[in-house]
Amino acid sequence: METVLMRQPKANLCLQFSDTVEYRNNKERDEHLVSFESLVAWSVEKGAIGRQEATKLSHAAKVRHVDSSTFKRALELREAIYRIFSAVAHGKMPLDPDLMALNGVLADASVTHHVTRKGDRFEWEWDVDNTPQSLLLWPIAKSAADLLTSEELNRVRECANEEEGCGWVFMDTTKSRTKRYCSADGCGNRAKVRAWYERNATKPV
Repeated sequence: METVLMRQPKANLCLQFSDTVEYRNNKERDEHLVSFESLVAWSVEKGAIGRQEATKLSHAAKVRHVDSSTFKRALELREAIYRIFSAVAHGKMPLDPDLMALNGVLADASVTHHVTRKGDRFEWEWDVDNTPQSLLLWPIAKSAADLLTSEELNRVRECANEEEGCGWVFMDTTKSRTKRYCSADGCGNRAKVRAWYERNATKPV
């Protein structure tokens, strides 16, 4: 069966995947992944697959009608990844069913790997089965597994904008490790405005 050569999945691809829904804990959540095609487009945008693979996937979906099952599993994986890293961010242990969902994707993908020389250094390369689930979901699951087993895990945070139910998870790369919001000009700014109004609303006229 044809395989596709892939480099090491990008760091924290899993967190970016979790954040493909905005305000996930709000009844008016904003969904970015609305179809199999949007999943493919997101994977190309993030560099998880190339345009050639994207074209093949879109064609295969039309011919074999595998898009619905892959898309459904992608959303299930995304929610499991969110719950895993949300738990980590709050100092809790992820639930076994969520870890099982992650491990299931890793186990089901047909992947082999080898060491290759790149100039004066060496790195892993991965041969991934060209099925939709392997091409689209394995890099995300591999990214999650890498982060869970890395020394950077304690930098995972969940946005503190609970009032609006943001739910984005991110890496706190600040030296002080005190970053609370997913973005300073987004949730962070709205939190400051909200706090200002609350303080001033209690002042006598």
